[in-house]
Amino acid sequence: MDECEEKSRELLTRFIDDASSAEELLNIKWLVSSRPLPEIPASVQDPTLPTHSLLKLDGHDMSHSIDRYIDIKMVQLRHKARKKNRVEELAAKLKAEASNTYIWVSLVCRELINSHEFMWAEIVDKIPKDLEDLYGYLLDRLANLNSEIMSSCCRNVLMAAMVARDPLALSEIEILAELPEGEDTAEAVVQECRSFLTIRNNTVYLVHQSAQDYLQKHYRRLYNVSSATLHHQLYKRALHGLRKNLKQNIYGVSHYGIAIQDVQIPNPDPLNCIRYACRYWVYHLVQSGCTSTDMEDILSFFNTHFLHWLEAMGLLGLFSDIVRLVGQLKSSSETKNVPVLLDFLMDAERFILQNLPIATAAPLQLYVSCLIFSPERSIIRCMFRKKVCKWILRTVGTDTEWGALLQTLEHSNRVCSVAFSTDGLLVASGSSDKMVKVWDSFTGNLQKILDHPSWVRAVAFSPDNKLLASGLSDGSIRLWNTITWRETGRLEQSGDIAHLMFSLNNQLLGSASFNGVVKVWEKGTWRLRWEWRPSGSTSSLAPTAISLNGQVLVAATIRAYAPNTVVLVNIETDTIVHELAHLGKITNVAFSLDNRMLACTSDDRTITLWDTATWNIKHTIHDEHVLDLTVFSPDSNLISAGPLQNSVQLWSTKSGTLEQTLKGHVNHATTVAFSPDGQLVASGSYDNTVKLWKVAPGREEPSMDHHSEPIEGVILSPDGRLVATYSLDSTVKLWGAENGRLVRTLKGHHDEVTAAAFSPSSKLLASSSSDRTVRVWNTENGQQKWKFDHGNEMLCLLHFFAENQVLATDFGQKTFRIWNTQTGHPEQTGGIYDPRIRSILPTNPTKQDMSAKCKISVEDDWVILNNKKSIWLPPEYRNNEFDNAWATRENDLIIGAQSGRVYFVWFDPDALKDV
Repeated sequence: MDECEEKSRELLTRFIDDASSAEELLNIKWLVSSRPLPEIPASVQDPTLPTHSLLKLDGHDMSHSIDRYIDIKMVQLRHKARKKNRVEELAAKLKAEASNTYIWVSLVCRELINSHEFMWAEIVDKIPKDLEDLYGYLLDRLANLNSEIMSSCCRNVLMAAMVARDPLALSEIEILAELPEGEDTAEAVVQECRSFLTIRNNTVYLVHQSAQDYLQKHYRRLYNVSSATLHHQLYKRALHGLRKNLKQNIYGVSHYGIAIQDVQIPNPDPLNCIRYACRYWVYHLVQSGCTSTDMEDILSFFNTHFLHWLEAMGLLGLFSDIVRLVGQLKSSSETKNVPVLLDFLMDAERFILQNLPIATAAPLQLYVSCLIFSPERSIIRCMFRKKVCKWILRTVGTDTEWGALLQTLEHSNRVCSVAFSTDGLLVASGSSDKMVKVWDSFTGNLQKILDHPSWVRAVAFSPDNKLLASGLSDGSIRLWNTITWRETGRLEQSGDIAHLMFSLNNQLLGSASFNGVVKVWEKGTWRLRWEWRPSGSTSSLAPTAISLNGQVLVAATIRAYAPNTVVLVNIETDTIVHELAHLGKITNVAFSLDNRMLACTSDDRTITLWDTATWNIKHTIHDEHVLDLTVFSPDSNLISAGPLQNSVQLWSTKSGTLEQTLKGHVNHATTVAFSPDGQLVASGSYDNTVKLWKVAPGREEPSMDHHSEPIEGVILSPDGRLVATYSLDSTVKLWGAENGRLVRTLKGHHDEVTAAAFSPSSKLLASSSSDRTVRVWNTENGQQKWKFDHGNEMLCLLHFFAENQVLATDFGQKTFRIWNTQTGHPEQTGGIYDPRIRSILPTNPTKQDMSAKCKISVEDDWVILNNKKSIWLPPEYRNNEFDNAWATRENDLIIGAQSGRVYFVWFDPDALKDV
């Protein structure tokens, strides 16, 4: 245990305590050895764990074991000795002077084995008997070597090994100790420092924790400088090593979409020598105390190597660490004195958070997807524009600036519930994919997946963060230990779980199901304390919020009899204590964290805020849409609302004004949670994602030209000048094929647009809609030329087989209609299998233009070039619903996303051949 760092030692003792008391592990005996550290006795002498005991070995006589160890070492010396009796004399002296200390004997034997026979007696006579004095003697000997260069190298190596947070590889020692170039230099120097260092598997370790303790206490005997100066030297050497070794595609992989698990590591590995430097250069800078000169140096390093560093961290499996490293640099007081660096770091933080999933899974996408999908004015994107793969000429369709969306975290099915831990470090999401995913809320890194047998409807952390409760659609509640992530218990609820919450005093767990049953358990014993089943006048109660702070209340609506009324039920007495009447049907209720307010959302497009002390109305919030997803911020100053669209709104509870709109989901938001500090919002959706947002009241998101709902199809005009996109938002948009700019929006349909087609001259465009009409538009001025009613058929295909004749077929392709676009009259109606019509239908053309020099396609979340995954599509740029929502011509690609975005990529035809 004493070999552990303080933080890991604390985590280990907590883990052992939890694991050793777990019922399924009672038959395992845990043996922990340690120096008498203060936290160890406290940990093992818990009176609730009588099987734990503390065995003190400080005064235990180990002379027999040490004597045996000396005998074994003397066998090695005897092979080298000419005078065998000399070995027996040494053994007797060592046994007499060992002082019950293994490490002292080990160090002396190490010296003897590496010395000539004639020196053995002198070594034993001169070596101090006290362990600390022995270390001092050995250190002095290194300082007085015959070679000044070797002596200096030894000091540098000991300094690096002492200051480093992890054991260093020999190749890392060469850089961090600034050793002279030469074959096996590092190994030779470490061998000279054998009294303090040892080599195992080409990695350098301190021989014992006592050696580390001695060097840290007496480091000025190496260099008479401060500890901060030693850290600064290591930082400078680490950064120099990174500058010298980092480069784009350092492993030389064949294509930039390769998954991390498929990367072949070269031999020798070019990252071996800078692995430590990549991870810890920021740590040593912070420990040294940053200067303005350091900040300028870092900016210079980032200007060239920022993406190279990110790539290396991704290949090392450490990409998520970068979020905290950049955060440490950003929070430095010296950084604030270099505004250019501060701006860079703020942009870098957003860049890393947005791209963490793909940079972790396929690090080479840093030079592709991560750059081209960043906002146009992103500092990182602008600075490294020339680093984008040479086969991409340009792109259009991203945001101009960073918005409120920080990260998108993915499930494989709809997200039903999200919750932050009370310390804000974790966010848990429950999904109909039967999983709870636990994420690091700061980095977005996936920490744990908890599998369940059915949909996870609700999740909640206990106030002490030791438990996570998950409520399932099968009516059960699972309890998870957040240290071991083992299931520690199960509770049974009647019906599909709708809501879970712990009391603020950490003593109760409450649950409510969709059938109106409420149960409250005592935490720890899990004895059912209260149960309330609707009966009589409350038989149709649908509880949607529980207050466990003080009086135990359920806020509910009576579905059958009074859907406009919220009743407050005291479940201890099973009585209704208050009724709150509303004009509309209640869709959601929520208590504020301090229980001073109750929010009631109704289908009359209002949120009513009630004062729970007086039951008077404090505010009524009005919106143009029906609202849902009501959740209070921790300080009760904001309340969230989902307008049954693809966004989340934040309203002021004091003024009743809309403060912020969070747009980004491509399907209805289903759940919302605030972080404990109120700085973040997590939202889950039917689009299978959890999104983390930055709370910024008063901030307006920039307006975009894209569609407001998913895009159903993308088509290209025959003359190559226009691109048309049609959407569920009832519009068709025309875009310039050369520049990706919006030309005009065609408005007139009253329902989703299901198909579109250009005339041969590209001067006309026909569109069909679920509003049972086909409309013909003039593409040059956007005016509607004709409107044709097509009865009850849902049309799926439009086709101009002449400039003035447009054909439409239904979804079953059983019938067709032909209209004359010059006269506006229908010309023919019949069966699709009419040979005259069959011959003029388009022959199901592929999306790939055969004139292109490269095969281009879109499959799920990737753009495929020549059958290789080449460009990863972020969730906001995908379309998993509609197959026709992308198109190519020659070497151009246009993607219509479910988010309504339209994205253009222009490829270099010559460079594409090499993809």
